Amino acid sequence: MVQALKPGNLFWLLPLLLGGCVRGGFHAASTNEDSFISNSDTGSPDTGSPDTGSVDASPPHTWAFKDVQAVDVLNSGLGDDDPALPGSMLEILFDSNRTGKGLWRATRTSITEPWSAPQPIALFSEGSAPSFAQDGLTLHLVVGGDFYRTTRSEVGGVWAAPVALVELNTADRESALALTSDGLYMVLSRQTSTDTLLASSRSTLGEPWSVPQEITELLEESGGNSSPWLNPTGTMLLFASNRAGGAGLQDIWVATRASRAIPFDAPQPMTSINSAQSEEDPWLSPDGMVLFFARDVGGIKSLYTAHR
Repeated sequence: MVQALKPGNLFWLLPLLLGGCVRGGFHAASTNEDSFISNSDTGSPDTGSPDTGSVDASPPHTWAFKDVQAVDVLNSGLGDDDPALPGSMLEILFDSNRTGKGLWRATRTSITEPWSAPQPIALFSEGSAPSFAQDGLTLHLVVGGDFYRTTRSEVGGVWAAPVALVELNTADRESALALTSDGLYMVLSRQTSTDTLLASSRSTLGEPWSVPQEITELLEESGGNSSPWLNPTGTMLLFASNRAGGAGLQDIWVATRASRAIPFDAPQPMTSINSAQSEEDPWLSPDGMVLFFARDVGGIKSLYTAHR
């Protein structure tokens, strides 16, 4: 995934000085937000059964994805990865190297229509690893190796200046995160000596996040873990790993559990997706039928989709 250098983060000054799409100033503050835009189209936290597990009771690693195709209209041939979509699947943000780095955006009028030509988001010219709330009004991203959060009042509207998640950021490089729909639990990846998945939680939306702890049941001596994606209840986790037992250099794995209060079961590879190449950055649709991900072929990452 595309990463900016951690020191500085001075790029925010440019949109502010040029009168770009920033609303208000840039904040490096704690995330004691008064409200949370949840991963539900109604704006209410989803505390029911997993949105994907309820569609298909079979183990996710056995799902037979097919029609694996590169999303040519989005790919530049220069490096594109980290796809993120809201629940409507009518908008996509992703990292791209086509102008050096940063987040790009494309839209479509229905899920059967093609994507528009991607356009850069000036405010996020140094951003990477976007993570949408399902209603499309809250976005988490990485800037300079730190986590940030931003919101907008309506789909297609102007994003506010991102706020640093200071209680989560460390001297190490933060690389991606995924939240449950109630905004009380997250899985994040951090680059230390290897890529590691950690979990953080809070009791209420007004509280700061707890100190992230390694998800020990997913630790693997033979490889690292990164690129987390969570379903709304935190009972299904997709992630990328180069651990033993995969098909290629890096593969997409899935781990499930009955409740987020208990450990994950042993992760399993998504065999219908993984190849001799590297796969990473999974994003699964709310019905569990469409998967977006990135595949590295010959050193160039591109966006792909698969259906079942």
